[in-house]
Amino acid sequence: MGSNGIGNMDNNTEIESVSGLIDTTTRLWKRDLIETTFPDHITQKIFQIPLAEVEHEDFQVWRGEESIQTSIKNFYRKLWNLQIPSKIRITIWRLSWDFISTLKNLKARRVVHDCLCPRCRSAEEDSNHVFRQCPTAIELWKSLNFLWVIRSNITDLWNWLTWVFARGSSNQCRIFCCAVWMLWIYRNKLVHEGKTTTGEELSQRIMNYIEEIDSSNERKHNFGSVNQQSQARRETKATIFFDAAFDSKNSKLASGLVVRGEINDWLASETRIRNKESYFRFVSKEENGEAHNIAVEALRKGEETYLENGALICLQQRGEENGLRDPD
Repeated sequence: MGSNGIGNMDNNTEIESVSGLIDTTTRLWKRDLIETTFPDHITQKIFQIPLAEVEHEDFQVWRGEESIQTSIKNFYRKLWNLQIPSKIRITIWRLSWDFISTLKNLKARRVVHDCLCPRCRSAEEDSNHVFRQCPTAIELWKSLNFLWVIRSNITDLWNWLTWVFARGSSNQCRIFCCAVWMLWIYRNKLVHEGKTTTGEELSQRIMNYIEEIDSSNERKHNFGSVNQQSQARRETKATIFFDAAFDSKNSKLASGLVVRGEINDWLASETRIRNKESYFRFVSKEENGEAHNIAVEALRKGEETYLENGALICLQQRGEENGLRDPD
């Protein structure tokens, strides 16, 4: 017996694996063998493990890698951080739970009777076949130079997805998700509309689609930058200088306007030529020298001007000659 707490496993050479401890006829633990092989505390733990009623091949439950909880968190965190539309994220999430309506899943629900792949008609259409084994899928992964995603020996769908996400970079996972989504979309087009598409054609569609996503994100970024600049400009404090010049000989009036910012930079300048009577409040010429200068220049040239974020050449020349003058 194993009461001595030491155990006699070295003497029981018939035990090569866990299956050697199970009676294949009754599907129960071999109590005598276990009690004479292991210490009491281990024996009790073994007897607490329930056994399957039907014999099946052994499979590896844990590979000594990260915990299941960590694997789940890492997978979904990476998925939700990818720069892809929500509809693609949802498709990948549904696939991770095998919630997509493959013909094999529909057959299990007694919705259909025929579950052969509508693309190749050579195997049952389950998720693994659609995305890994079907010739169209293989052609797609080859065209994308992503054959590594289907060279894994992992058969479980969830483990395959987490393996791809753990091994691939963010950009690779992004392309992978778009490819899975595109495979499923065009599989549905085949089933419901009769449209056939090759893996190579799907590959090109995927890359074009990713370019569209990137272009859309860039436009949003640029639009946001413009809004920020506009907001900053609206909040900028400015001083406006205004003056006018009158040509009594030709009965023409020209007005000049200069806008300077907080650091004395030119924000805008404008000239207008008027032929009708106007009224002005008197301001000394010294305070409106720049506006007066561009008004005189407008009369001389007979042209109206408007510049934003800059000043007329005549102002720039005078500024270089006299230096910038702080407004009063």
